[in-house]
Amino acid sequence: MNRFGAMDFTRDFTDSLSHLNGNRLTDSKSKKQSFFQSTKATMLLLGLLMMSCLENLSYADFLIVPPLNATVLMSQSGPQNTNTDQVVLLQKPAFAGSFYGQARKSFYIAENGNINFSNNPSFFPDRLDFSSNQAQFGGGLIAPFWDDVLLVTGNSNAVLDHSVSGDFLAITWRNVRLAFDSPSGSEAVETPRSFQAVWFERNMNFRGFDFMKDDLAFSYVAHQTNDPKFGDIAATIGVADGGNRYTALPPSVPDDDTGGYIENAGTNRLALADNSFLLFRPQYDPMTSVVTGYISSLEFVSAVPEPSAVLICGFAMIVMLLVKVSRRSA
Repeated sequence: MNRFGAMDFTRDFTDSLSHLNGNRLTDSKSKKQSFFQSTKATMLLLGLLMMSCLENLSYADFLIVPPLNATVLMSQSGPQNTNTDQVVLLQKPAFAGSFYGQARKSFYIAENGNINFSNNPSFFPDRLDFSSNQAQFGGGLIAPFWDDVLLVTGNSNAVLDHSVSGDFLAITWRNVRLAFDSPSGSEAVETPRSFQAVWFERNMNFRGFDFMKDDLAFSYVAHQTNDPKFGDIAATIGVADGGNRYTALPPSVPDDDTGGYIENAGTNRLALADNSFLLFRPQYDPMTSVVTGYISSLEFVSAVPEPSAVLICGFAMIVMLLVKVSRRSA
């Protein structure tokens, strides 16, 4: 039996179809069973509905939080290879989250794939210990994908805020391009990609995963079919307090020699499998409850069924249950 009970349903459907076509109902029960004496076409349609149901139950958005009802923070800044390095100040007075134990209400959302607290537009990714940029990121950094990101006129690229007050801050860089992307046939095929950072304000079960207050979740979409690469990248991924504490993307150790900086060969460390994401969870001193740092891991959320699939499955399963009841009473 598979995850959705497909084998059991297929067996029931086949048996029911055989029953309706191969058995004669007695006259005493003919009226009672008249509703179930449907044609082959009707039953085949029901089977198709159920196949659609089972297929759609495995549907899932790649990004943890679909960017619906979003506010556009920045978009379409110029033609290809135009570097604007925008930063937008986002203020959330009611936000209940903390970063390295410090409450935060204001955030600088950078076009270049990060959230920072020092109005830094830097396009050149550095190690998370900021060996060259430490002073500029004195307030800390949340970097789902710090790289030289471009928002190109004429495309659907944008940086979006689709936070839910009291639940999480959610920022998505949608269909963005990189400085090293170039037209097809050149050094690097132009490859749009999306990525997202979600900062949870409270403990909550979301998409089947138990998130904790101040968890950070990074998720990614690679738009180039059957290509495990995320494009021609040179990016930094992780979190840092702006001083000497940081956590890089997994697998990582406190003294990760890459400092969260990856190039093309490092894309296998991104969460590119269906329903996967990178989790950064704060760690606390058991005696003082002070945040000592973060730990990173690769995690998975549950698949999200489309609402239409739920309705189809419910209808089809009820009908199949009635057919099974009719067989037992026949």
